[in-house]
Amino acid sequence: MACGPGGGAALVPPAEPFGLRPLRGKCRRAAGCEDYIARQVWKERKQDTLTFCCESFTGAGTLWYTSNQYGGREVRISRRMEVEEGRGELVLVHPDGTVTRLSGERSPYCFFPQAGETSLRLLGDEGKLELTVTVRPLDGGAGRWSDWVRE
Repeated sequence: MACGPGGGAALVPPAEPFGLRPLRGKCRRAAGCEDYIARQVWKERKQDTLTFCCESFTGAGTLWYTSNQYGGREVRISRRMEVEEGRGELVLVHPDGTVTRLSGERSPYCFFPQAGETSLRLLGDEGKLELTVTVRPLDGGAGRWSDWVRE
């Protein structure tokens, strides 16, 4: 796996579902955790697309989210993820706490956000991973990248 500009690697299916071990006693569920350790990170964001490469990612972190009082307009998520070592998964957490594993869905994955906050999360267990994800709210829909992604 090559990280950084010009890097690329063959597409490898994401790891099977897994439970996260606790990080400082906090990570128990995909929906309720915002704690991670990331080592040797390279990331680049251009408008709707994030490219993220990490030698080791453990925990859970929100990449993108949308918050709507009454529900929202359609959102399209395209992604490619390679997990060379460990485990990694992209999930969509809905306001009612249900979780959609994106590895089990077609790309692009389209959905209509429910009322409340919907978030796109990266989960990892010592995952050496490379991820490219594009999130496009359609028809004037709203959403934003998390602070740690924008830095």
